[in-house]
Amino acid sequence: MTNLSAESFRDRRLVAIMFTDIVGYTSMMQRDEKGAVDTIEQHRLILEKYTQKHQGEILQYYGDGSLSIFPSAIEAVECALEVQKDLIRLHIPLRIGIHLGDVKIKGESIFGDGVNVASRVQSLGVSGSVLITDTIYHLIRNQSNVKTVSLGSFNLKNVDQPIFLYALEDEFLSVPNKNELPRQDFSSRRKTNWTSLAVIAVLAVLLGYFAIRFFIQSAGDSVLNDKSIAVLPFDNLSNDPDQEYFSDGITEDIINHLAKIEALKVKSRTTTEQYKNPGKTIPVIGHELGVSYILEGSVRKIDNKVRIVAQLIDVKNDVHVWTETYDREMVEIFDIQSNIAVEIAQVLEARLTNEEQRHIRGRSREKMNSSDITAYDYLLKARNAWREWNDEKDLENALELVDKAIEMDPVFAPAYVLKGTILHHGMREFGVPNTVWIDQALDLADKAIEIDSMLSGAYLLKGNILSEQDWNSDEALKTLIKAYRLEPGNPNVLESLGNVHMRRGDYEKGASKIIKSIERQFSIKDPEYYYRWGNIYFMMNEPAKAEQLYLKAINLNPKWLAPYYNLGQMYRYGNNLDMAEKTFRKALEIAPYDQQTLDALGWVHLQAGDLKDASKDWSSYEEIERQYTDTSQYLPFRHRLGYVQLLQGDTVSAYKLIKEQLTRDLERHQNLRGYGVWPDRGYYYDLAASYAFLGQKEEALAWLDSAAQMGFMSSWYLENDPLFNNIRNESEFKRIKTDYEAQWQRQVEAFRKAINETNYIPPEIKIKVGKEPSL
Repeated sequence: MTNLSAESFRDRRLVAIMFTDIVGYTSMMQRDEKGAVDTIEQHRLILEKYTQKHQGEILQYYGDGSLSIFPSAIEAVECALEVQKDLIRLHIPLRIGIHLGDVKIKGESIFGDGVNVASRVQSLGVSGSVLITDTIYHLIRNQSNVKTVSLGSFNLKNVDQPIFLYALEDEFLSVPNKNELPRQDFSSRRKTNWTSLAVIAVLAVLLGYFAIRFFIQSAGDSVLNDKSIAVLPFDNLSNDPDQEYFSDGITEDIINHLAKIEALKVKSRTTTEQYKNPGKTIPVIGHELGVSYILEGSVRKIDNKVRIVAQLIDVKNDVHVWTETYDREMVEIFDIQSNIAVEIAQVLEARLTNEEQRHIRGRSREKMNSSDITAYDYLLKARNAWREWNDEKDLENALELVDKAIEMDPVFAPAYVLKGTILHHGMREFGVPNTVWIDQALDLADKAIEIDSMLSGAYLLKGNILSEQDWNSDEALKTLIKAYRLEPGNPNVLESLGNVHMRRGDYEKGASKIIKSIERQFSIKDPEYYYRWGNIYFMMNEPAKAEQLYLKAINLNPKWLAPYYNLGQMYRYGNNLDMAEKTFRKALEIAPYDQQTLDALGWVHLQAGDLKDASKDWSSYEEIERQYTDTSQYLPFRHRLGYVQLLQGDTVSAYKLIKEQLTRDLERHQNLRGYGVWPDRGYYYDLAASYAFLGQKEEALAWLDSAAQMGFMSSWYLENDPLFNNIRNESEFKRIKTDYEAQWQRQVEAFRKAINETNYIPPEIKIKVGKEPSL
């Protein structure tokens, strides 16, 4: 069925890849050639000794370094520890990097992206260190004899996606100072991770997520002839580079003030942060962002004084239209931010209502004092820590900082909002969500509103929580409308409000808000720009254009899982099974244990009639559960595997597996009750499928109706999932299917209408089918 022959995979393996390198070998060679040669020899003897002990294989020596592979992560780590212990005793300065990756070996040559990653990881180390990637960390974290230190996320050369690194820790090892390592970038990771979490049922997520994320831009000029503006990250001109969090915080707060002016179209912080030290001209940046004006500037903070320089540039003509320097006391920092927003509105002749001016000025209070400024400083540090978190320790640090802000200024409403946001969004990254955190987050939002009734972020936080607890919440809608009135240009507010309108069936109003939100989200250099448009055309059943847009996203970021997954599903729905398998296998090179991709691959083989391969794919849940003990991992494999075993004649095992899936899904539902509609609720559909197979029609139809109401369904599965064979002719099943398809069509029509009525049609999506690079 596929062009990927068994021969081509005969020498392909998933292995732990280890690179070693002797630090300072060149200068060592210049000082003492014989001693350097002896060092190389000792390095090789010790490496060979422990590599053999741990079932590894040395594939290459290159001068003062080596490349080895191991059958498991723990073998590679234990080998590295023993090698370092002996070499440190001999005063040989070695650094080691380890990564888990799929490699292909031909003779003495080794291929695979994992090799490049391992090499780059090793290069970040210091003498006596062992660095590992997060894929290795997750496999060895439960080993009591192995200790690690989180270093954060790093952009590695020729590696498109940020990589999360850890250092092994022991009394004889060295751990790099993460503040001295290359700049970290966390935006891509969260984008990828949240996307991966959201993909449970493909077309269901197209409804809940894809429609929220497409970008509309000008149909004519590459630069918008309107009051659109992007604020680039302000430069930190303080003598202390650690003050960068302060300049970043000032930039974000200026963006938030500008978002309160409805007449302006302001790009989001996440879009513009990629242009820190961009090395591009203003016209180029303006074209990529699709704006008419750029605001740039600098911040210098010394003791209790601050200098902020801001300048507004006309993108088309590349000329300054306004500039201002603010030399003020730190206690006037909020006034500076407000003044910048008001003056820009005046320069651009943007209509600024009295109410908007009042919102920009914020809650009236007496002149700020030193404790207020200290609280603001703690808030900016906490915000920075929250944005750059890697693990629970980082989140705890962010909470400690925001608690200090509240302690210094108990009526500082933004601090309560940030704390609630961390609790709401951060903690659930580490397991099944805890309703206690949600209750605390709601209380904090209410506290912030009580202090400052003009704080949009407080209403946004509360509205999001309420809408997740109750899909059709009237209170959530009212709360988000308040957030919108305070910050009509805030893309997060527009997105949340639009999504609630969509859930409530007010599709045209929802589509309008979503379009206004997405205008502000992406640049044309962002792969997510094309990914979101690919999702739109996938949803609208235009697969040829969707395919090319997904390929553009992949071309911009070959290490991003999401476009591979959706492209593979599109191929699968179109019964192009060879291309579907090829695409999913590429996705598994990026994330070998991604359960959605493994599940989709099982479907490919089932559709092709390859029961042996389907059984192998869906049996992978056993390996995933061994590798990841996190109970938040949702594995919808057992009932699928059970169906395949039924086709193979093993009825006993089939029913056992399907009942196991049913039990696990019911337990999951019990654990998540009260939390609401957090996206990982695909078990609604799977409960319906399991009950249907077992002949419990009433329960199956009830769960199926819930899945439809919450968006966790698709017409393809309703039409083709064999587990529903027992109830497919039931009138209630037909009613659910008909209603769902009608709702879906109304959403499609609403977005078509919204797109046709707007002037922002992106020229970048007007591509010629077949002209883009193939997979």
